[in-house]
This record gives sequence, structure tokens and C-alpha cells, in this order.
Amino acid sequence: MPIRKRRRGFLGLLAALVVFVAPVAPALALGTAGQWTALNGPPGGPFTSIVASPDFSFDSSIFVSTSSAGVFRSSDGGGTFTRLTTGLTDFSVNQIAVSPSIQTDGTIFAATASGVFKTTDAGLSWSEVSSGLPDGAINGVAISPTYSTDSRVYVSTPADGVFRTIDGGANWTRPGFGGMTNMAIIGVAVSPASADEVFAWTVGTVFRSTNSALSWSERIVGVASTATLTELVISPNYGADGVVYLGTPTNGVYRTADSGGTWASVGLASSGSIQGLVISGNYGRDTTLFAATATGGVSRSTDSGGTWTAVNTGLTGTDYGQLAISNDYFVDRTLFTGSASGFLYKSTDAGAGWSLVGSGIANANVVGLGFSNSYATDSTMVAATQGGVFKTTDGGSVWASINGDLPSTDVQQFALAPGYPTDDSVLVTLVTSGIYRTFSDGGWWDVQNTGLNPVLRSNPRALTLSPGYGTDLTAYVGGPSGAYRSVDGGATWSAINTGINYTDVSAFGLSPAFATDNTMFAGTAGGGMYKSTDRGSNWVAATSGITDGTINAIAVSPAYATDGTVLAATDGGVFRSTDGGATWQGSGLASAALSVVVSTSFATDGIAFAATIGPGGTVYGSSDGGLTWSQLGSNLTSGLPLLVVVSPNYAVDQNVFVGTSDAGLWVYQGAP
Repeated sequence: MPIRKRRRGFLGLLAALVVFVAPVAPALALGTAGQWTALNGPPGGPFTSIVASPDFSFDSSIFVSTSSAGVFRSSDGGGTFTRLTTGLTDFSVNQIAVSPSIQTDGTIFAATASGVFKTTDAGLSWSEVSSGLPDGAINGVAISPTYSTDSRVYVSTPADGVFRTIDGGANWTRPGFGGMTNMAIIGVAVSPASADEVFAWTVGTVFRSTNSALSWSERIVGVASTATLTELVISPNYGADGVVYLGTPTNGVYRTADSGGTWASVGLASSGSIQGLVISGNYGRDTTLFAATATGGVSRSTDSGGTWTAVNTGLTGTDYGQLAISNDYFVDRTLFTGSASGFLYKSTDAGAGWSLVGSGIANANVVGLGFSNSYATDSTMVAATQGGVFKTTDGGSVWASINGDLPSTDVQQFALAPGYPTDDSVLVTLVTSGIYRTFSDGGWWDVQNTGLNPVLRSNPRALTLSPGYGTDLTAYVGGPSGAYRSVDGGATWSAINTGINYTDVSAFGLSPAFATDNTMFAGTAGGGMYKSTDRGSNWVAATSGITDGTINAIAVSPAYATDGTVLAATDGGVFRSTDGGATWQGSGLASAALSVVVSTSFATDGIAFAATIGPGGTVYGSSDGGLTWSQLGSNLTSGLPLLVVVSPNYAVDQNVFVGTSDAGLWVYQGAP
């Protein structure tokens, strides 16, 4: 048979990288000198869509969209990903649709929380194309099977029905809504046989149009009246078989073979919510489809849904959402799925086995980062996100979940034992659930709320451990009801608010010599700074010179015993004290600051880092002890850096890490 040549096109061109000479980094350093580099994770929330290129078997390209970090592309079959957000001003992407002719037209549409965006260079640059659409979110997008000739795309809206463009997104109109009894549409799909035939669905019903969305008819006969809908997918052989599948949260999967005239249940009702459905491109011959579920992982049917087999070997956990399948699945047996915690998996044997891929996808909201006490040799870090707790042993390339039996993965605060991993203790606070601790590196977690005020359990703002936690088992948590201390590793807590007049504690800072000087600081969310010299039993105000009472972070000099230096990040900027908090002076960084840290050799190098608050938040560095500041790099792709952390081996690797609100973990290599 003739050999089909691989077409280069847009995706082939994107795979060609520009070679440049970068400054030489110190030994063991991560990233590139003088630049911010996105690490491969940690994982965050679930993907909103996973789409294999229509020519995946030739170009090996796959696209994923996320709810907080925009769009990513892989050109090596999912091995490594690059973020594609230039011009994409809304990173809350609900769905993407890839042109059937992407090799020649480079077109992708993205439905976002604020409108529709389009790229014609396979994601290198985006522009908004929302003219004629209602304000607000667009929750679904579907592209015509003949887009190259008709330029037709459909989108769904949460309150105004279905809109259509016939000029590639330049203008949108609502063709009609006759017959549509509910305009709260959650998804839209186009028949692969005709761009005139469209399905749209709400949480309770399915609508079908055969005249390009001009009019609609309800198609829900046979679906249980109590069922709600999650997914709809159309057979690639629809023109001949009229097959469509529906997913539901509690009633499993439904199938129609008459274009929605009648539906019948085809199982999976006990596997949890159906969160993803894909059908083999050769469905007319192999009758194969896959379902991703909330509690049963991934299941496969090879008889049109008549029977199902769980295919979870290699997957971690059972909560899976989006699915994507190769255009040549009949031959290469390739498909992808994403876990609820943000891991991307690939199978090349029809789901019999899965392997973790997705290096470079960074969509986590990172709220904490800690290091092994042997980081220089074991490269081990532990990070907390709003998708849970994750561990890496290779400096951030591959992350493993250590969520164990945590009842929730929405972590708010995080603390790692100073002696980790000898002491495998990790403490986290969960939104509305309080404090949990693991003694087994995430194997199992225990609730640690005894003695805590219920108000603080619902909204803890600060969590820290004593530098000598391995022996003194002392931990602190702060929040709306003040400061609490535990001396048994978190098993029980006692309030320690004597002297604190404004009991909404938002930050702690402990002296490195805490074991002997018993000194610590507590910042409040409006009442300024307090200091204790008896481990928190008694406090005195230490706010003189701080002009803003909201303290967001505190950094105590490693040489505090001799230099008395403390830095405070406040809503009024960074303040500095060199007399143990007795007096404070403003620094050259007057913007509202969320995080501040100092290097491990601060006493000799005077290096500190801080992150400012708000959209366009920036990381700054200081080399004179916090007196003056300069921006650290200019290529940090994030709407909000949440925390700055310095490598414990900074004197050698010069690495600074930033956890972001929407783009995972980044590293900078160099000095301010």
C-alpha cells in the first residue's frame, strides 16, 4: 500500500523550537538563569476538555483546557505540554473545539467564562470573537464537520440558548429558539454527517435541530424523568446509525439509535456520575465507546454499551472526567483521560493499561510548598493545592498524590515537618473541615480538630510548625477566633490569645532559635503585629511604624538572635524591623504584598523575596535586607502569585519558587 506522508502544517511548525544560548546555571539548579520556568505541576483541578487532533495519528498533537490556566498543547503524544495563552485574556476555559482541518487552518475555538476566543495558528495567539453573544459565560462550543467550507460554529449559553456563527466567529446570532422549552443550555454537539443537525442539552432534557438551530424539538423519550444530564456524544457513524449517547449523574448511560426519538438505558448506573464519553472513530465496525465516571474510573464497552468492563490498571483513584480518543483508535488503540485531581493519563492498548503523562500542564492553585531536609541530594518537595497534596522526588518533573483518605482536596493551609522525610508529618487545613495530619506520608490522614473553635475550623488563615517540631511537637494555627497552639503534634489545641486585642490571626513567624528564645510573631487581618517571647502564652503589640494593620506573611531572619531582623508583608507593602519588632520602617516595596521570605544565608547576602497582590501580581527581590526591591524576571505567566519560597539550598542552586493561583509552580534561577 502507498506510504502516506506526514504533513507538517501548523502543528508540525509548532513542534520546531527556536534554539538559543542561555546563561549557565549553578550546579543542581532548576530552570534557566534569569527567567521564570513553569515546573511540571503539581496537578490542580480537573481538565475541562481533552481533545486529540483530528490528525493525531500523524501529528501526535493533543490539546487540554483548564478552568484556571487556559489551554495547553502537546506535540509528542501527550508527553510534554506547552501553555498557549497569548491573547487569551480569560483562563477559565469551559471547552475547546478543534477544526477538522487544523493542519491547514490552525483553528481552535475556546468557550470561556467571559466569551469566545479563537486561534488560527494552533494556539500560538488568541483573539476574542464574541460579537453578538450575550455577556457572561459560554459553556460549550462545537465546530462544523465542514468548517473549512462553511465557517460554522455553535456555542451554548447558560441562559440564552444556542448561538451560531457562519463567518468563523466574526459575528454570532441566535438563529431561533422555537421548541426550546428551557434556554439554560449546558452543552452543544454537531452531527458529523451534517452541520445543519445540532443537539443541545440542559440538565433535564435534550433538544435537536435539523435546520442549523433555527428550530428545535425535544428528544427525551425513554430517559427517566428523575434523571439529570451531564454528557452527550454523537456516533462518528451517525449518518448511517443515528446513534447518540447520554451520560447522567445517577442513572448511568442512555443510548438512542433513532436520532433521539427514543432512549434506552445501557448501564453504568452504579459507577457514579458519567463525566466523560468518547466513541471510537471506527464505531461502525468496532462498536466501542468509553465512559469516565466519578467513582468507577474508566469503563469500556465493545458492544455499543450492552456490557461494560472497568479498565483502570495504572490509574490512581476512581474519579475521572474528560476523555479523548485517537482518530485512528482502531489501529493505535490510543486514548487519554484526566483525573479529578489534575493528572493526565494515556493508554495505547485500549485502556488495558494506563501511564501518567502530561509533563508541563500546570493549572494548580498552589497554597503551600515544603522541602525535604535533604533536598540538596534527594530533590524532594511536597506541595499543597486546591486539588490536594502532592510529592515529587525529582525536583518537580513528576508528582504523586499523597491525599490518602483526606475527605476533601480543597487545601487552604499547609505545613511540612522540618525533619521530613524522617518525620513524615504533614499538616493541612481543609476549607470548612479544619486540620488533618498524616503520619505516613499521605497513606492515611487523621482529623486534628480537638479544642479548636468551630469558626476557626471553617476558615483557618495560618498554620506553622516549630523549627523543633520533631521533638517538641509544637504547632500553631490562626484564624477568625485567634491563635491556637498544640504541643502534641496537632492532636489537641488550646487558645493562646492573651494580649491579642484583634483576634483574627492571619500569619505566624517563628524565630529560628525558637527552642531557646521562645520568640514568635503573629500578624492579624486588620489589627497589626504581635510578639511573644514565651511560645505564644502571652503577646504584646509590635506594630509601631507599620501603617497597615493587615499582615499577610512574616519572615524572620535566620540570624534573628544577632540581627533582630523581621520582614512583614502587608496590604500596605513590605515593612522591616531590625530590633526584634519594636519598631518598623517601610521598604521600597509599597504595593500590597501577599508573601515575603528570606534566603537561608540572609545574614550575609541580605536576599529576600516578596509577591504583590492582585491581577498582574509580581515577584520582587531584594539584596540589601529588604531596603530596596526590583522585579524578579518578567515572564511569570500568572494572574496571581500566591506564595514565594526559597530553596533550602539557595546558596548553591539560587532557586526561588512561586506558587500561583492559576498556573501551578514556577521556579526562578538567580539572585535579585
